[in-house]
Amino acid sequence: MRKILLLHILIGALIISITTLYRSWNRIIKNRPEFAMSSLYPALTPWKGIGGCGAGGSGSKNGVLRWIGSESGSNLIGIRIMPSLHIQKLSRTFSLTPRVSIKPHWNYEIGLSIPYKSVASEIQFQTNIEQQVLFNSGIGDLTVDCSRTFGMNGQFKARADVTFPTGIYDETRGTDQVKKVLPQTLQMGQGVWSVTPALSFTHDFENSMLIFDASLYYPFVIRFDKKNEHLDADYRTYNNVTINRERFHYKHIVKPYGENDRGDYFPPAVNITTDFVIRAVEGMTQSIQFSFSTPLGVQWIHSYDKNQYDPHPDPDHRAWDALLGYGIETNRFRVPIFFGIGIPIRDKKNSSGNTYDEKPFRKWDGPDWQCMTQEIIITSGIKAALF
Repeated sequence: MRKILLLHILIGALIISITTLYRSWNRIIKNRPEFAMSSLYPALTPWKGIGGCGAGGSGSKNGVLRWIGSESGSNLIGIRIMPSLHIQKLSRTFSLTPRVSIKPHWNYEIGLSIPYKSVASEIQFQTNIEQQVLFNSGIGDLTVDCSRTFGMNGQFKARADVTFPTGIYDETRGTDQVKKVLPQTLQMGQGVWSVTPALSFTHDFENSMLIFDASLYYPFVIRFDKKNEHLDADYRTYNNVTINRERFHYKHIVKPYGENDRGDYFPPAVNITTDFVIRAVEGMTQSIQFSFSTPLGVQWIHSYDKNQYDPHPDPDHRAWDALLGYGIETNRFRVPIFFGIGIPIRDKKNSSGNTYDEKPFRKWDGPDWQCMTQEIIITSGIKAALF
């Protein structure tokens, strides 16, 4: 009874914190400079058909299958490797994210994740240009995470992830005269920092357990020179503009919202994940995962013209995303082995618009059943103790 009461208190505190942060964030967004640059350049038609179903997103970490299993080997240093393949109608994404973890104390853990991605996607830059298949690969944005378990039985875990903009976020393709910036789905990084505080609760049963996890993804930007990094190159035209000057000459070192220097905007997002874990068979752990994510705003995308600053609302924006997954770990060998499969469930696309406050972006529709049959995530993994 006391555990349930404590859980309700923690969930209530988390909801209040998220509400407070959302109100503060909303005030920041309303006070930021306008997006439109039409007074300087004519607007271009945003690309379409980027990756097909599920291309849009909040930038959060939803859509990732979690490894639920038994601990192995030493508690000091461990490594985990999880290759993953995300198959969509018009794109294929292969990712490999090794994670090295250190446990300086029994209830503390520090980890470093180094992502590698390889993406092939069919896109269309303009309606009067034929679709083409483009490829990109490389190192993504590094993530450092720190967690601490607490409670009488270690049933609670507090975690914080910090992601650094180490991946390239404005890769281009084309001839020297006409280079086009690839869409965000083909970029290795996002060009923004982010912090993701999270709280987990685990309840044990006889041969199973239930894990509840809630987190808040919050992106931001840090520029020590307080200047858009493309201002002296691609954006020389905007050096002395007065409209949207804060897009190129920052007032402060920290920009408190997730907009990179190309104009991609990533809104904060709330993520909730529930795992039901079954341990009825010795040496084997099965898990059923359901994840749900909703952005607290609308993602914007950059112009494909590398010399033009003209961001637009993402035409593939969805009000929410979910993931239904199944994972199984076998611990019968010297090292644990994991296999998982997931099916993304997404909201129907909202219609495109020109301003942040347009109502269509706020609309929650039912699941997009057509896209549900065109996407799948397959992953496997292995982990071992180094010391």
